[in-house]
Amino acid sequence: MNKQLELKKMYGFGGPFGGDPNYVQGVAQKLGGMLVAIALSGKASAIYWAVSPDGGKIEEIGEYSEQDWQDKAIASPHIKSA
Repeated sequence: MNKQLELKKMYGFGGPFGGDPNYVQGVAQKLGGMLVAIALSGKASAIYWAVSPDGGKIEEIGEYSEQDWQDKAIASPHIKSA
């Protein structure tokens, strides 16, 4: 079973006439804003993890302020080959 394809739907992957909403983006924006509120630096970092077939690689999303998190578009990670 290919879990990558299942997860793509959560990022708003759709057909030629649109598709599903991007559920991950809303959650990431909310969590990012919450983490910024408790971070001493006023910014919060985020990563995608397990982005390779063996699950051992990460992909940085970035470090953002509260406003930046609200404006950040969160797309699916770039799956890396082994």
